Amino acid sequence: MSRTLKNLPTKLSPNLLTDDQHNAIDRLYEHDHTMLIAAMGAGKTITALTAIVELMRETDMKRFIIFAPLKVAKYVWQQEAAKWEHTAGVNVTLCTGSPPQREQAVKQAQGGGGILIINFDNMAWFFNTFKRNHGFDGLLIDELSKLKAGGKGFKKLRPYISSFQWRVGMTGTPCSEDFIGLFYQVMALDGGARFGMNRKHFVVSYFYLPDAHKPYNWELQDDGAERITAKLAGLVYTVPDYTHELPKLRHKTVSVILDNDTLEVYNKLQRTHVLDTPYGIQSADNAAVLSGKLEQMASGFLYCDDEFKERVGTAVFHHYKITVCRNLVAKLNTNVIICYWFEEELRRLKEVFPDAVELNEAGAMEAWQRGEIKTLLLQPMSASHGIQLEQGGNTMIYIKPVWSNDIKSQCDARIWRKGQTKEVAIYEIVAVDTVDEMIIDRVNGKKVFDKLFSQLTS
Repeated sequence: MSRTLKNLPTKLSPNLLTDDQHNAIDRLYEHDHTMLIAAMGAGKTITALTAIVELMRETDMKRFIIFAPLKVAKYVWQQEAAKWEHTAGVNVTLCTGSPPQREQAVKQAQGGGGILIINFDNMAWFFNTFKRNHGFDGLLIDELSKLKAGGKGFKKLRPYISSFQWRVGMTGTPCSEDFIGLFYQVMALDGGARFGMNRKHFVVSYFYLPDAHKPYNWELQDDGAERITAKLAGLVYTVPDYTHELPKLRHKTVSVILDNDTLEVYNKLQRTHVLDTPYGIQSADNAAVLSGKLEQMASGFLYCDDEFKERVGTAVFHHYKITVCRNLVAKLNTNVIICYWFEEELRRLKEVFPDAVELNEAGAMEAWQRGEIKTLLLQPMSASHGIQLEQGGNTMIYIKPVWSNDIKSQCDARIWRKGQTKEVAIYEIVAVDTVDEMIIDRVNGKKVFDKLFSQLTS
């Protein structure tokens, strides 16, 4: 059954939706279970909202619950619904605040119908409190790849998956790391129908271990990708990529060569996991801690803790990256966004660029869009949905590589998106012979993987 929206009133008219969005709406209306994959900026939110409106109008499904990351839950769904006439009248309730306030929000949505928005952190609370789906007909998980399989939320959701008649997961990057990451995402939508309920069985069925001494380094069997994607037939729906319509995107790596003395100190920490600093001996107890400390050192510093893991100071090793960034900005001579990861990087950037504005300052996004800010500072973790920066400039610099392709793609999409009229340049400052290069290789490998997945499921 093909759905039409011609009889709906218009504010922002449904006619503004693309053919690809209309096709996706049809898919969500006609199928009970869907993993909707669409690039950033493709309009997933209004697509899903429109499908929900149609289901509420024409079926017996009247109550929908949406789980999403906190910022998406707070700032995206209600605002998007209010922009369009055909969704503006829908009751969209945000479930936040104290437990009594959250309970009241749930009861309001359950009693009057409509859409309830809950952030991932409150997912466990919802199922602990109500012990069931509580009368909700449909379940949508926004940013499906961010739902942590081992988290309390997923564990609480798991017994109730099949109680939701309609289940949708939306994402731009379905596999946060590799095909193994698909297992729990698919289970959240089909209740284990395709790959079962046992992750270990899934892994040994489609992957092999090339090195027994590296028990977590699983690789796909020769036909693993094809067999997995064959199982996904009927579940995955991919919205055609629109990015070919955008201005050209150029990625450039700016190499920084550390001096021999600094590299010697860096290599000592990497080799021994221990380093003597002015704030005492610092140690890395596991691989994750070591990786974080090496990232800091590549950027020129090291956060130092005492025996109780309390911050006692910051050891400084070099300023190469900041110097390179300053010279690059001067050479470009244009409005530029500089992305930092650590607070120490932010501190240094504010010293070098005293007129720079942080994105989280009041009115910063609007001022940037008007072209009033020369240098904008942002943390990639905060630059996701609802952040539009394409009008204020077309140049972005990462003071360090970002380890997550998902996070970086979201951040890049703030300026490389619909509405951008100029060629976009993305620069990454990379310290040679450090963990920075490993991060770049990892992210590039993830890009190749995403492309393969897209090809296999399209």
